[in-house]
Amino acid sequence: MFSWFFEGLFYYIAFIAFIAGLALYGVSYFAKLLPFIAAYALMMQIGGAVLAVGGGYFVADHKGYERRVAEDKAEIERLNAEARAKEAELAKTLKDKTAALRKASNAIKQKQTITNQRIDAGELHFNTSCSIQTDATPAVAGGSSENGAKSEREILKTLNDITSEGDIAINRLNVCVDAYNKARQLQMGE
Repeated sequence: MFSWFFEGLFYYIAFIAFIAGLALYGVSYFAKLLPFIAAYALMMQIGGAVLAVGGGYFVADHKGYERRVAEDKAEIERLNAEARAKEAELAKTLKDKTAALRKASNAIKQKQTITNQRIDAGELHFNTSCSIQTDATPAVAGGSSENGAKSEREILKTLNDITSEGDIAINRLNVCVDAYNKARQLQMGE
């Protein structure tokens, strides 16, 4: 209930001291006219001046402090608003980049699936033509051609998996670099 009073207690005391100092300084000129307090006139002037200057300094300093607090509060609010705007822009950019990454990853996985289906169908295989000349005597076959075709398909699928994972990793890296550069631009104000 009385918290508003006690919060500014020193301000009120300083204001009263300022007014009392001015009054005491003014009364000191009239005190010279009265012989029984004329001896104290100089002390009244000095005391009044000290009270007026001290109280005035504290009152002015307190008002300046309040003004500075209000300015700081406004500046903090402005900077917070700027930061929230930058965060929102960065979040939107990150969301867009994540959606693009997801779309690209899905496209790569779909391409991987199609390539694996083509490998299983026998459409894709290693090129066996070679430009190196060998002798004309036929070599002895060392196994069935079915096992060779199965091994070739497994190798092709493994290579397809590796290239797909590499493509996904490259896309992730590019999105990460783009997001970092965007965040840096926002932070630096470029």
